[in-house]
Amino acid sequence: MGTDNANTAMELLPNQPADQLVTRADMHAFGAELRGEMAELRADMVDRFATAKVETQRLIVASMAGNAIAVITAIAV
Repeated sequence: MGTDNANTAMELLPNQPADQLVTRADMHAFGAELRGEMAELRADMVDRFATAKVETQRLIVASMAGNAIAVITAIAV
């Protein structure tokens, strides 16, 4: 980056007290927390898609039965 560019970047960044700086341990903890939340979201999505699949299959079967009844009724009349 070079000394001049580094100095300019440091001048433009807001001054933060040392106790508010993020450490490597903070980043690892955040990453672990984020991965946990993503795993929960993934599991929830899998469950919701499975439920949607079952509901869609039920609707298709019900529609097919309704169509079959309609055809049989139309033929009988």
